[in-house]
Amino acid sequence: KTHGDIWDYCNVLCSSLLPKMPQLAGRTWSVGILASEKPLIFSAPGGYILLSIGLLRQLENEAELAGLLAYEMAAICRRHHLYIIYKSMVKHQNKRAFLSILAAPKTKQTTGSKMLSNMFKQARDNQADADHAILAGGFSPVQVYEADMLAIRALAYQGYSPRAYVRVLNKLFGKEKLKQLSPPKEKRLTRVLAQIQRCFPWHKELALGKERYLNEVVEKLD
Repeated sequence: KTHGDIWDYCNVLCSSLLPKMPQLAGRTWSVGILASEKPLIFSAPGGYILLSIGLLRQLENEAELAGLLAYEMAAICRRHHLYIIYKSMVKHQNKRAFLSILAAPKTKQTTGSKMLSNMFKQARDNQADADHAILAGGFSPVQVYEADMLAIRALAYQGYSPRAYVRVLNKLFGKEKLKQLSPPKEKRLTRVLAQIQRCFPWHKELALGKERYLNEVVEKLD
């Protein structure tokens, strides 16, 4: 079964966050839907974000989805994926190949960027590996916190309640496989909540987009 309407909705939502994230100016984004009942979301260099039907089923409103998209967009913007690729290449003794991509002229960097994107496309097709890519898998704690902060700012400035981001993190971290991710769940949620209280004390007045999510996603999943 195809989910073209949901695909369109996710891409429009992703585009709506761009004006609230000036670090992403000039970038293009493409959101893809995975036909998997596992709760997955991950991204690749070049502006690709992949999320699963299983994840969409677990979300309750548009603000939760926007928060997850904003997190992945921030991770790409800050080039956090290069950190994961670097670790992988070092592990497989390909450090020199990685450094050659970064040092290459712009024309060759484009080819290198496509190569890195292809690596993530291959990972997309391996559901076992994809389980570990969801929400911070492989990122350092500093990178996770940075993307968290950018995500909640984008949510608040777009008119969504940033508390929705906390709820969806708590929901996904409830899964056994996610409890061992770094940083620990409690520490991460505490930092996000403190940032919300400090920077967005008016957050309770912001929207969740529950009815729109129900109409655009939930009713079209079955």
